[in-house]
Amino acid sequence: DYVAMFDEVGGRIDVQGWITLTNNSGTTYTEADTLLVAGTPNSDMPRPYPIRRPVPRGAAGGLVRPGTETAPRAQLGDFYLYPIAGRTTIAQAQQKQVSFLDVSGVSAAKGYEYRNNWLGTVAEAASAATMLRFSTSRAGGLGDALPAGTVRVYMKDARGAAQFIGENAIGPDALRRDQAHPLDGCGKRFGRRDE
Repeated sequence: DYVAMFDEVGGRIDVQGWITLTNNSGTTYTEADTLLVAGTPNSDMPRPYPIRRPVPRGAAGGLVRPGTETAPRAQLGDFYLYPIAGRTTIAQAQQKQVSFLDVSGVSAAKGYEYRNNWLGTVAEAASAATMLRFSTSRAGGLGDALPAGTVRVYMKDARGAAQFIGENAIGPDALRRDQAHPLDGCGKRFGRRDE
């Protein structure tokens, strides 16, 4: 999960990433090296044989896709590995959260998005989604691919207290130069032009 503090006036966002460790193994792990494997193995479903297609690769061997960069981290098959800094102790039957990301001052902006079906029309006022735009690229962004999770976004009110403004589930992301995440439950009504 992620906690983001958005400064709309400054156009910046601070993001912390947390993983939840649950130990039901019957053993306590003391000062253990911890590694987050990002992804959801789907071992119980039969899969058809994949169709092999040539994949364009960059000079360093990373995948080349428009608008993306290859994350500079170790992989295990199709999954990214996130070593957790320091050692972690987790007792049997314990659940705890451990930080894996802490980035401050990343450029971000609020915007609105309304999606209309192709050649669609709207007879009444409709809501637009409030979007939070930021980059995960190494240059000027969060600097890392994000494992799937829920982003909870906060802003400070006039008194300086953090207030929850919305959340969104995100899928596993490559390093994208620009991201736009809708904040569920937040929207702005727009009327028709002839009203």
